[in-house]
Amino acid sequence: METIKEFCDSVGKEYTYYLYQYFNIQNKGKLNRFPWCCHASSNLIASYLSVHYDKSIVHKKTPAHGVALGEDCVVDFTEFQFRLTKEEKERFYDSSNPYKKEEIYALLNREPVYQNSDSASFIVANSFGNCPLFGVKYAKKIEDPKTLNGFMQYVKLAIKDVGEKVVNAGLY
Repeated sequence: METIKEFCDSVGKEYTYYLYQYFNIQNKGKLNRFPWCCHASSNLIASYLSVHYDKSIVHKKTPAHGVALGEDCVVDFTEFQFRLTKEEKERFYDSSNPYKKEEIYALLNREPVYQNSDSASFIVANSFGNCPLFGVKYAKKIEDPKTLNGFMQYVKLAIKDVGEKVVNAGLY
């Protein structure tokens, strides 16, 4: 059976580029902006993983950040936001020079998406409270969940609702 880490590795490139396209290009940052959409991303991934991989996975709100956390791992597709240069940050607001998929993927790979329970990220996140999982009902609809296509089908179904709910819940 595919592990959570293997799953995250297999979806990371398409998932993060879709978040960028959805929040920054399609919606022009009105609701949120990638990569600062950590709670939307964490809620989406935690909801999905809790349904299809490990029911212990939750969305954690830490000071100024959100992650997905299970009993033995932390998953974070937006951690790299804390290591961006000024120019890289500004480019996320520049519609005349959009990032390409490979560039987003290179930024993502600056930080590990998946970390074990002995990591500092896990220990810190585990000391904070859980957030409601807003994407569970969408995750349950996916018939082929352990594939990139199944996951992206879920993201496209859930992103608007989950994105709005994390904002309305005051998670940012």
